[in-house]
Amino acid sequence: MLRVASTKIDWLLIAVLLVAFFIRLGVILLFPSLYHPDENFQPFEGVASRFGVAPMDWYFHRLIDRWSYALPILILLVMLRARSSMLWILVIIAILLTHSLIPHKEYRFIFPATACIVVVAAMGTADLIERLRTVSPQGAWLAAMAAGFLWIAVSLALAVTSKNSKEWYRARAVIEAEFLLAKSPKLCGILLYDVFWANTGGYAYLHRDVPFYQTRERGIEKLAMLASAFDVVLVKRSSRKDLPKDYTTVKCWRKHTRKDLCVMRRDGGCNRVPGLEPLQKTEVPTFGR
Repeated sequence: MLRVASTKIDWLLIAVLLVAFFIRLGVILLFPSLYHPDENFQPFEGVASRFGVAPMDWYFHRLIDRWSYALPILILLVMLRARSSMLWILVIIAILLTHSLIPHKEYRFIFPATACIVVVAAMGTADLIERLRTVSPQGAWLAAMAAGFLWIAVSLALAVTSKNSKEWYRARAVIEAEFLLAKSPKLCGILLYDVFWANTGGYAYLHRDVPFYQTRERGIEKLAMLASAFDVVLVKRSSRKDLPKDYTTVKCWRKHTRKDLCVMRRDGGCNRVPGLEPLQKTEVPTFGR
């Protein structure tokens, strides 16, 4: 049976979820330190806005850019489930609206909404096939195979031809550099000279308990004063001249990246340098460590 069971709208369940949402929101506002490691963190101080802001309709434009020609089809399939999947649709709307109100926006923030859209659209597809089954059982099986093929084909097409395609190569050079460094037994410190920490894989790919550093200091003389804290530097090819002479190039990448990247390394160990503090573990990604 392909039919997806339909249920009446459970308004009591929706009410309970709304109450739970507002309770959690209240706890976040009254006790923000429970959700953030910084005890002085305030959720409405606009801290995230320093990473950039976007207009309220930004997410809707991104959905059009990412899903392209498939978006109208998905919306149609979702509308077919408007009654029986009302709770799913309310979740989609809630995620999109709440994140649209926050000035700083990133597409990944609405991933739960896009996942819900796909799930509801898939149930809509199953409903269409079930309706066809009542008319022509044999035709329903052909429609099911055709629908499965189209879902796979459209997914692959969007993955390699739309703006999603660039995601396959985002920060690839940095990730490959971390995989390379993970094999180094004597690694003791990493300076992200031309790389912002949020664009790295952090400990997720490194799997080594070594400190990451960032500094605003530029030039060979200033870096020479800090160099004892790290034995490896991730740096652009054009910035290698800023490093002391005892750093040599291990490998450079240029393909599939907007910025070329090199791994520079010196021999010897590492020592703490006053005034140069490692990035906190809460700042650097740690998944899979």
